Amino acid sequence: VSPEQIIKVKAPPTITLNPIDDVCAPAVITPMYDFDLCEATTQEFNWIITGGTSPTDWEFIGGTNASSPNPIINFITPNTYTITVELTNECGTASSSQEFTLQPVPEITNTDLIQTICSGVQVDEIVFESTEPGTTFSWITTATANINDEIPSGSGSSIPAHVLTLTDNNPGSVTYSVTPSLGDCEGTTID
Repeated sequence: VSPEQIIKVKAPPTITLNPIDDVCAPAVITPMYDFDLCEATTQEFNWIITGGTSPTDWEFIGGTNASSPNPIINFITPNTYTITVELTNECGTASSSQEFTLQPVPEITNTDLIQTICSGVQVDEIVFESTEPGTTFSWITTATANINDEIPSGSGSSIPAHVLTLTDNNPGSVTYSVTPSLGDCEGTTID
């Protein structure tokens, strides 16, 4: 009678990278995944980023690198990127990839931000300008109590020319706080 023998059968690993949502620039991403070493005793990770160059468009941060099991990646430049992870054990290599878009955040580029007028005089049209084509704009209006005929809060590509009047002899002010948006990305509000 032969002694009983245990045979351990190993296989190449499996790995599945979780989906990565599109995000606004800049963004820090720590890719998540599910894997199985298939009874193997070694593991080696290799992360590959396509769609830009390091360190100008993206870079590993927090002391992580391309061979870290859980890298932290700072994406800087808007672009479509593909993150690929390769997992190797003594039986082979498996890989998985996910693509996502780093979306631009629009900025208002108007430089003439203040108009000073006399009561009853027309305010110039305010045409919004942005760093990104396709930007939409919304604004919130605040005015001192002694001002009439300000444009109410709203949205559009401009605030039309309009006449402001004072209800007394004291100076007043109207502030239009304008926020640029592009898709899900909202830029800095400018008064």
